[in-house]
Amino acid sequence: MDTSWYLDINRFARETSWAHGFMAGYAASTLAPLGAGLLVLAFLVMAAYLSARRQPRFVPAVLWAALAALVGLGSSALVAHFVARARPYRALAHVEVLVGQGHGYGFPSAHAAVAGAVICGLALARRW
Repeated sequence: MDTSWYLDINRFARETSWAHGFMAGYAASTLAPLGAGLLVLAFLVMAAYLSARRQPRFVPAVLWAALAALVGLGSSALVAHFVARARPYRALAHVEVLVGQGHGYGFPSAHAAVAGAVICGLALARRW
């Protein structure tokens, strides 16, 4: 199923070649150097912490959400080591590659694990 989805997205990329320059430049100049996704998550945790300081009983829950990010990162690296699944553009022939060749394995995604851990942690902190 994931191969099918990847190939569908890749087919869309081939059909929108007019956007390749812009998207590759955006990824190289904005996303990669800043780690934009990590900055957004760090901002969310910081905003939650500042908000929780008004009601100190919520502060530990927010700090646990930040710790969950580290656990998510470490566990995804551990799982990736044992699963050792190649990145899709290395495993599949004749696919469009727009942005640089990442290192490491393709599954699980450390970005997704950290994002999921932070968002779930903050959602639970809010619920509590």
